[in-house]
Amino acid sequence: MRSFEIINHIINDPKYKNLKAAKEARNLLNLLGAAKSKLIKFSYQKDGILFIAVTHPLAKFELNHDSIKFQIKNLLNTYISNNPNSALQPINSVVIFITKLKNFQEVSPQQKPIFIERSDGLFKNSAKDEQIYALFEKLRESINANR
Repeated sequence: MRSFEIINHIINDPKYKNLKAAKEARNLLNLLGAAKSKLIKFSYQKDGILFIAVTHPLAKFELNHDSIKFQIKNLLNTYISNNPNSALQPINSVVIFITKLKNFQEVSPQQKPIFIERSDGLFKNSAKDEQIYALFEKLRESINANR
C-alpha cells in the first residue's frame, strides 16, 4: 500500500470524521486563492460555525470582510450540497480568530555559533582543586573548538 492510500483509509474511518472534515475544509479554503489561503493556519467546524485561525492581526483584518465570509460560506455550503459523503456540515457563520501557534524551525547541532570567539584559549590554569582544574581545561577545549 502506498502512503496516501493508508492516509485515505484512516481519514475515511468513521472514528476520524473530524480529521476528514478538517482536510476537506482545508482543501476548500485553498480555493480562495493562494494569497488568502496562506493567511489561514487551520480551521474547524463546531455547531454550524466555521472557525478559521490566523497568526497575524492583518490576516484577520483581510479575511474578516463580509464579502470574504459570504464567499467562504457559499463555497462550503455548495460543496456540502453537491457531496453527500462529505464530513462537513452546513455552516451559518464564519468566525476568524488569531492564534498564538507558531512555526518552529529545527536548529541543527552542526550550526556554527553566531558569535565570534574572542578568547584564544591561552591562559594559565592555576586551580588547586582537581574538579575545578578539569572544568577550566574543558572550557579551554570548548574555546579552541569554537575558533
